[in-house]
Amino acid sequence: MVFHILGVVIILLVSASPSGRADPAPVQYSAINCRKHTAVLTDFGAVGDGKTLNTKAFETAVANLSQFAADGGAQLIVPAGKWLTGSFNLTSHFTLFLHKDAVILGSQSGIRIKTAVGRGGYVKDIFARRMTMSGMEKVFWMSGAYKSHADGGFDPNALPVVHNINYRDVVAQNVTVSAILDGLEKAHFTGICISNVTLNLGPAARELQWNCTNVSGTTSRVTPKPCDELPEKAGDCPFPEDKLPIDDVVLKSCSTA
Repeated sequence: MVFHILGVVIILLVSASPSGRADPAPVQYSAINCRKHTAVLTDFGAVGDGKTLNTKAFETAVANLSQFAADGGAQLIVPAGKWLTGSFNLTSHFTLFLHKDAVILGSQSGIRIKTAVGRGGYVKDIFARRMTMSGMEKVFWMSGAYKSHADGGFDPNALPVVHNINYRDVVAQNVTVSAILDGLEKAHFTGICISNVTLNLGPAARELQWNCTNVSGTTSRVTPKPCDELPEKAGDCPFPEDKLPIDDVVLKSCSTA
């Protein structure tokens, strides 16, 4: 089975209705494809009080919206609040919108991509930016040694493709490890781009901040200094609303209304 993950994380403003439900204000933005369907996290029982565990709400929301992948895609709006959650997966043709005052509490691993030989499929065209993190054990984590498989019928020779992974405009405090990027010997993780990132180390910070194996890409204005596999290159990582040098992209005017 082949999966195409197109992940986009965007920060925006939303307004609260008199009932207290955070409804999306009509916000205009540019994108390659507009999302046809919209939902708010609170529609799935989430509570942004910093105490209620919302993992199930995130999982249910993503599962519900995944049915619209072939019908214009979907977007999930996370209102202002403190949202306690464990890890959850995104899906294809899906946009996650975060209110400017939304705080995600939970995992100490900020951004994780995991796969393994035998899983096949691909993770590509991932765009994440404008994030502030605190108390991070690992900020960027990519692993090609994930041991879990959906069932016993997997192809042990199937190699995954991990390509065009973009992180931009990130600030993190109290960091233990900046990045562990561990690709596969027979399937390197390629096209990684990280730009305008400042990771402030905590008291438990490890001496080796960037651990990179079987990966390639570029970085720009990243602190602390990345590994040699990600050399410095002028310019920020191109995002969907930016004109890509290799493609004449025609953008659409979208609205969250």
